[in-house]
Amino acid sequence: MVLATKIEEFPVRLPEITTPLHELTTKIPEDKETMYDFTEKDMIECEFYLIEATQYDLVIHHPFSTLVKVFEEIEEACPMHEHSFKTAWDLCLFAYRTHIILLRPPFLVAIAVVFLVVKDACYDTADFLDKVNIKADTILQVVGELQAAFVEFQTLTRMQPQALAKLDDIVPDPTKD
Repeated sequence: MVLATKIEEFPVRLPEITTPLHELTTKIPEDKETMYDFTEKDMIECEFYLIEATQYDLVIHHPFSTLVKVFEEIEEACPMHEHSFKTAWDLCLFAYRTHIILLRPPFLVAIAVVFLVVKDACYDTADFLDKVNIKADTILQVVGELQAAFVEFQTLTRMQPQALAKLDDIVPDPTKD
């Protein structure tokens, strides 16, 4: 969870995770020995174990610098809504939840995101594709992957309450007697 908050640019203090985790794992006296006792040190070490598991070879270049440059260039020709840049930034962050950020170069992710924002602002996307010095098919493929990932995310989000309800039936609440 700590690593997820770092990725989402929403860092959480370690005690906010370790304290509830400790409370949850020590409430049932008969299960104390089978539960793990996590400390803040364990959480910090977990990040290093993950880095080691990737053989220190997972470097992800981010699309944000390209996003800023391309967005500024497009905004000169096509004034955007005031929320458009925030939308583009959030779409870049969303790309980190998908495999796209690992499989595609960051500049392609940034350009695909700007394409979506230009389309959302009701500008002619054909003009945008003409101005960019990349094959339109390549950009549209990344756009399609982003859209498919977002649809999948929405589907999973809709299914989450049902899954949690089933989980409540399967796993008893340790706070109730």
